[in-house]
Amino acid sequence: MNEQKFMSFICELIKLYKTLVFTAKEFVISKRIIKVTVSLGTCFSGKNKEEMYASCIEIEFWLKVLLLLIDEHELYEKTYELCKKTEEIIKIMEEIL
Repeated sequence: MNEQKFMSFICELIKLYKTLVFTAKEFVISKRIIKVTVSLGTCFSGKNKEEMYASCIEIEFWLKVLLLLIDEHELYEKTYELCKKTEEIIKIMEEIL
């Protein structure tokens, strides 16, 4: 996966976290998402593919849980798009591993 595309994905997750905390006042799932996002970034910079794959699986899980809880349409759309991007990254990782 190209570094610029991956960094953009990380930034989108961070923006989602900020929206969840400051706009939606959601503090539980947002905390898990940011923790795994930081882990994912660390794994990417260290080129640890196995841990990166595991982090993507966890992010996908939390995004899917979030989709079930969201009432706001715009936030739902952002989360859904991130979930799709995560699925794409997981498929790429499965080919590599």
